[in-house]
This record gives sequence, C-alpha cells and structure tokens, in this order.
Amino acid sequence: MITKSDASKKAVRWISDGSGEFDVFEVEGVKFSRGTQIKLTLTPECRNFSQPREVEAILKKFSLFISYPIKLNGEIINPMQAIWYRDKREVTDEEYEKFYENIAKTKIPYKFRLHYQTDVPLSIKALLYFPSTS
Repeated sequence: MITKSDASKKAVRWISDGSGEFDVFEVEGVKFSRGTQIKLTLTPECRNFSQPREVEAILKKFSLFISYPIKLNGEIINPMQAIWYRDKREVTDEEYEKFYENIAKTKIPYKFRLHYQTDVPLSIKALLYFPSTS
C-alpha cells in the first residue's frame, strides 16, 4: 500500500504479510498527487476474491459512507457520502430519503429525522431517523 498526502513530496509504503506487522518506509516517484493505492497478493486458494465483481462487492459493502471517493478501475464505487458530516442546509430531502432507504433496507418512509451537529466542547455529528412504523 502506498499513501501520499498533498502536503508532502514523498509517499509512504506499507508492506505486510497479513500477520499484523507492517514495514513502513518513504518512497519517491509516486505518480498520484494524494490518496492511497492498495495492491494485494492473494494465495492460490483465495484467488476468487480477485474477481472484479467480488472486489467491487467487498468494497461497496465496507466503504459505503466513507467521505473520500474510492475508485476501482477509474470508476467511483462509493457515490453515497456520509451525509451526517455535511451541513444540514446542504443536504436535500431526496438525499436523506435515499440514505434512510439504504440503512433501513426499506422503502417505507421515516416519520421524522434529527440532523445534529455541535463543536463545543466535543465535535459531535449525528443523524437520527425515527421510523414511521414500530
């Protein structure tokens, strides 16, 4: 895995054999300006996880509301952003409804919602839905 920040000219490479230990060192000559590039080497018995549909399904399942775009073969696979991080004045009713449908796994509309943000003394961002049925 290679990670690079906008603020640095050097990138960091992380290498692991899956045991939980990492070797970390700086690298130069990375072609992207910022982000993370992940390359996996799979054992023969795990090759089915490298199939494009399987990779996409796993990424969609575990990266659905990550605030940063995740690209697979140049295509963004996590288009739904974490709307609780956005200002509630910027979120449309349609976005709230789609988000609720995705989380609740239902087309039944919610009764009402609370989108709450505070920064003092703690930074808290929350989105609470109340279902229309019990």
